[in-house]
Amino acid sequence: MELLKLSKFKLQLRALISELQQLKELERSATEECNQLNQKQKQTGEEFGRKLQELQAELASSLDSQSKLETKVKYLENDNFLLENKQKELKRTIESLLQSRETFMSFYQDSTCEIKRSIK
Repeated sequence: MELLKLSKFKLQLRALISELQQLKELERSATEECNQLNQKQKQTGEEFGRKLQELQAELASSLDSQSKLETKVKYLENDNFLLENKQKELKRTIESLLQSRETFMSFYQDSTCEIKRSIK
């Protein structure tokens, strides 16, 4: 009877040892999986960090380009305004010159007519 109890105890002990080994293997496997997931998460975080830095650099470059373009647009608008003013001034000058020419031609014709009359 003692031998039977001892044999039963051995079987239970072996079953417990086997179960313990399985649990240790499961724990090792779970720990390894957690480590792999942590490594993947770390890599993903680093990748997102790099992408974020790239996007921030691209945004800064884009904002710089936009600022430069806005400055160029302002210069062009100022140049355009000055050119429009010069054009108006030139039109007035041309009109004034044409008026002076007309006045001169009128005086010239009058004086030519007077000289012709005087000659006759």
